[in-house]
Amino acid sequence: MGDGGHILGLNGVSKLFGAFRAVDGISLEIKRGEIFSLLGPSGCGKSTTLRLIAGLEQPEEGEIRLGDKLLVSSQTGVFVPSQKRNMGMVAQSYAIWPHLTVYDTVAYPLVVRRVPKAEIAPRVDEMLRLVGLDGYETRLAPMLSGGQQQRVALARALVYEPDVLLLDEPFSNLDVKLREQMRVELKLLQRKVGVSVILVTHDQIEALSLSDRIAVMNEGRVEQLGTPFELYEHPRTGFVRDFIGVSLKLSGSLLASGPDGGVVELAGGGRLHGRLQDGSGVKPGDPVTLSIRPESVVARHAGGAANGNSIEARIDALLFLGDRYECVLDVAGLEVRSYLPRIAGEGEYREGQRIALSLPADGVTIWPR
Repeated sequence: MGDGGHILGLNGVSKLFGAFRAVDGISLEIKRGEIFSLLGPSGCGKSTTLRLIAGLEQPEEGEIRLGDKLLVSSQTGVFVPSQKRNMGMVAQSYAIWPHLTVYDTVAYPLVVRRVPKAEIAPRVDEMLRLVGLDGYETRLAPMLSGGQQQRVALARALVYEPDVLLLDEPFSNLDVKLREQMRVELKLLQRKVGVSVILVTHDQIEALSLSDRIAVMNEGRVEQLGTPFELYEHPRTGFVRDFIGVSLKLSGSLLASGPDGGVVELAGGGRLHGRLQDGSGVKPGDPVTLSIRPESVVARHAGGAANGNSIEARIDALLFLGDRYECVLDVAGLEVRSYLPRIAGEGEYREGQRIALSLPADGVTIWPR
């Protein structure tokens, strides 16, 4: 990560399309040298926010600054056009011209900036080496794979040393294996060149694995901002809890609460202990939802030894994913969808099987419902 200084700032930025507020009063500060992700579902405003930063859209409200330079101000009417913002951008489609060679494609931003010819060749050669495409200088775009085209797009965006690199769903056109490979390559490349990156994605794995910090967006606003660990382990809202990772959730009502947490009576019978979500304000009698990350659950065959915080369930549907299972469970007549780890040393799961789930109380969070 960077030195802690801020490279980019948004203050009260809003974008309207008619009466619809696509971006609603967002304020953010992006640090130098960090990978910062805007994460959320389709229509949450993340791509519009990126376009506002790039200068492809103009906000109705707010300010945007790049370092000490004011790029946009709705109050004073300042609007610096995109070509003068010194930002690199890789779009979802890569936008690689089919008639240009790899070398000419990467050199293009330097040519339009009137960089002396003697400087262009070494800069292009160095950038192609960094992205692993040295030796591909004379290839045309149709002769490149999807991953190679993405590397060309990255090289073109980085060759003129931008202050910020903007990435809009850059891996969505790649297959699963290549996507995983390119995530690693992007992070290594970013660490080498030290550029600040703003990544737009709807893919939680992409954001968690790549980012130093993430802003989870919902309906044009930032729902929560933090490190991947903070968002996963300490979500502040139900939306963030359900969008980041997977949770096993159970419905019930709060029986009692105290400094050590609360006791919940499940809708289908049984009682479980957990900790109260910070600031939830739930009180005995309130309907609640219990939530626990699947990796915290200990599964065993029904009837085996169990601790005091356990429930029985029947497996109604099962999908094997290698290291874990995606399943639909019947818990006292309630349908619960979750991931489950394997039962260590007890063979594989099967549909129709009854299992006991131990839920460590410190991993169970009680939310208002």
